[in-house]
Amino acid sequence: MLMLDLDYFKSINDRYGHSAATRCSRPCGNTIMQTLRVSDLRCRWGGEEFLVALPRSGLDQAKRVGC
Repeated sequence: MLMLDLDYFKSINDRYGHSAATRCSRPCGNTIMQTLRVSDLRCRWGGEEFLVALPRSGLDQAKRVGC
């Protein structure tokens, strides 16, 4: 399981609002969707975090994905 956190996201959210922050997070979400395998599970968790489950990965492979 990986958790990805967007740096400085809260400041965007606070300054420009939730709609703008959501628009800013979409490119990150799209990259996650396009980069990982079909078997990997990914979701947005809260405002600035994304979770990725790697069910068919051992520890070494998961570390490579996370770097």
